[in-house]
Parts: sequence; structure tokens; C-alpha cells
Amino acid sequence: MKNFVLLAMALAFAGCKTKPISPTYSSITLPAVGITTTIGIGEQMLEQGIGATGNTLILSKNIVIGDITVFAGTFPHLTSNAEYRAFAPVQMSRVGKPVKNGKLFLFNKDAKTKLVCVGRENCVLADYEIGTKTFYAPSSNQQTLLYSGRIGSRVTLSYREFVNNIARPAFSNDVAYDLNESMVLGYKGARIEVINATNTEITYKVIAGFK
Repeated sequence: MKNFVLLAMALAFAGCKTKPISPTYSSITLPAVGITTTIGIGEQMLEQGIGATGNTLILSKNIVIGDITVFAGTFPHLTSNAEYRAFAPVQMSRVGKPVKNGKLFLFNKDAKTKLVCVGRENCVLADYEIGTKTFYAPSSNQQTLLYSGRIGSRVTLSYREFVNNIARPAFSNDVAYDLNESMVLGYKGARIEVINATNTEITYKVIAGFK
């Protein structure tokens, strides 16, 4: 009997064990291939790196749960167990002071409702949605092309690389192209079709991302 009770307790503990939710990693290109985009000087024309795609809880407006204000945003699915799903980081304040390590919980017992909680007994009905979003992974090696303007028939782009959001000076370069020769620009495997370019903005379409 004693062994049976110990086994039951072990199974109950295992059922409540919280596990982290791992996103799906993939290479992402922004803007996506085939999309026509207009940007201004100094803005990013092309950005590519490793993205983390996962489920999110989306709040379109602020909500109040007890004495806590939860600010609108999109929050990644962080952990799950047999009782709830947790989403974080979430920006919150209590009586005007920021709440550290803010989390929102969706309890499985409330699956048929729109209850969102900051604790087991601290919940409110909210107009939230569950969706997916891709974020850049923190350790991603990101490659970017920026638009630097046009003089006559020549346009200039600036190439930059970042690791952990820190620029790598040795991997930065400025390149110029003559639009009279071709309206397709290329750099490190990336191909961009220029639709229109001025000294204030450029309209273009990504044909291929970096290789």
C-alpha cells in the first residue's frame, strides 16, 4: 500500500512538472521575398538572421487585474504544465511601479472562457488572442542592407552585420550601383529589384535573401 501511495504521488508530481516551450528556429528574411516595400534613407532594406517562431498571447489593449495593470503587447509562450500555460515577459505595473518578471497564465480549467490571470486567484475576463510570431533569436548573426541615397544614376547601400545586437565593424561595407546598368542590385547572394529610387526613399522588391 505504501509503495502504491508513493507511486501515485510521483505520478501526480510528474503531471504538474513545468516544462519550457521551445520555439522553432529558421532563417528569416525581412521583407519577405516577393514583397514590394518603400523605405527612407538610413532605413533597413533587407534584414536576415535566425528567427524563433512560437505561440503567443496577444493583448490588443491594457487590462487591469486587481491592483495590477497589464500593458498591451504580444507575449511568447514560455512554459506549460498540466495546470496552465505561462506567457512572458509581460510589462506590468502595480500602483504605478513596474512589476519584475511579469507573467500571464491561462489555466486549463478555464479553457472555455477568456480568463487571463497573474496568479491562481487573480484573474479577469479579457479580449485576448492566441497566435504565432517570429522573433529574432538573441544570439542570431543578423545581416542587413541599409539605403544610403541616390546621386544621379548611382544608389548606395550599406551592409552591416550584428551579433547579439552588437555591430561587427570588420563586416561593414558601403557599395554603390549604377541603375543605368541594371535595376537589380546584388550583395552576398541577396538580390533586390529597384522599382524607383530618389535621394529620400527607395521602392523595391526582394528577389532573394543573403546566402
